[in-house]
Amino acid sequence: AEGERIRKCKHCEETEREVLEKLPAVVIGDVDGNGFVSSVDARWTLQIVAELRVPDERQLVAADANRDGYISSVDARWILQCAAELREL
Repeated sequence: AEGERIRKCKHCEETEREVLEKLPAVVIGDVDGNGFVSSVDARWTLQIVAELRVPDERQLVAADANRDGYISSVDARWILQCAAELREL
């Protein structure tokens, strides 16, 4: 767009838009990546917390339900509440 500031990555020289277009969409709370937030996602989050599951980058973002930069049982609780339609993420 006219007047839009174009930011470039200082490492690869790609524009911000080019970098973002390469990233897969992440639904917060959808840890298993099936397109839905369910109790399975809460279980996977607890498994990540207990180091029983090794997450990829997308799963790390999806599991941080409260967006505090850490994955904990609080995130699993928020995901479970979302699955029960008691909370929006």
